[in-house]
Amino acid sequence: MNSYYKIIFTILLLCYSGNLCSQLKFDIKSFNEKFETVEWLCVYDKIAWWTTDSVLAASAGERHKLGNEWFCYRKNGIWHAAYGKYEKGNYSTVFHYTVDSNAQISRVYSNIDSTEANAYSRALIRTSELMKTVTDSFNNSFNRYIKRNDDSTLSVWTLSGISKNGDAIYYGGEFYYKFDRLGIRLLQKNEIFKGCFRRIESGKPREIWLDYREYDKPTLGAIFFVWNFKKYFTNVFIENKESHSTVFFDKSKKEYYWTHIEDKK
Repeated sequence: MNSYYKIIFTILLLCYSGNLCSQLKFDIKSFNEKFETVEWLCVYDKIAWWTTDSVLAASAGERHKLGNEWFCYRKNGIWHAAYGKYEKGNYSTVFHYTVDSNAQISRVYSNIDSTEANAYSRALIRTSELMKTVTDSFNNSFNRYIKRNDDSTLSVWTLSGISKNGDAIYYGGEFYYKFDRLGIRLLQKNEIFKGCFRRIESGKPREIWLDYREYDKPTLGAIFFVWNFKKYFTNVFIENKESHSTVFFDKSKKEYYWTHIEDKK
C-alpha cells in the first residue's frame, strides 16, 4: 500500500470515528447536495440504457417514426421511458416502457400525459438550441437528463459520456438549464466548459485523475463521472484547488464510500 492510499485509509477511519470530519474545511454540505442529484442521474442513466436496447431491437418501421425527443421520468415508484417525436406543438409517443424495482422492462401502450410530454420536449429542444455551438463543434456523445422539480419547473442536465463505440469516456463539459413548467422560458443556467473535452480510454483499468484544479470544490459533472464510471477504472480522483475526492470500496460490506482529502500547503 503506497503512502497516498495509507492517507485515504486513515482519513476513512477517522471520519468513521467522528474525530476528523468536523475539522475539515471541505464543503461537505455542497458535496452531499450534488451527490443526491448524481445518484438520481445515475439511475436515470441506467433506465435510458436498458430501454434504448429495447428500442434498437424494435422494427425499423417503428424506429423510423422517432424524433430526437425522448425522456425518462418516475411516477408512483415506477420508472417510465418515452421515445417519440414532437412536431406541430404535440408529442407523439412511439415507444413507452416501464421499469419496475426488479429491473423488469415492459413495453406498455398507455398514453403519456400530453401536457407533460410537450413540456419535456420543449425543454429538451430549447436545450439543444442553447448548446448548438458546442454539439456542432465536438463529435463526442452527450448524455441528457430531464426532471420535473417540486416547484413544477424543469431541470435539464447535459454531461459528456461514453463514445459511440465505447472506447473512451469524455469529461470537461457540463451544462445545466432550468425552465418554467411549460419548458419554454429559461430561468437559470450554469455552463462549465473551457472550450474542449478531455478523452480517457475506457478499455484500460487503471488509476486516473480528473483535472479540476481551477475549481474550489467538486463540480456535479466530476462527481457524476466518478460515481457512474467507477467500475471502469481502479481508482478515479477528482483533483480540485485544495482537495482531492475519490471513492473507496469496502470489500467486507461491498459498498462504496466517498473520501475527501485536503491538500496541506
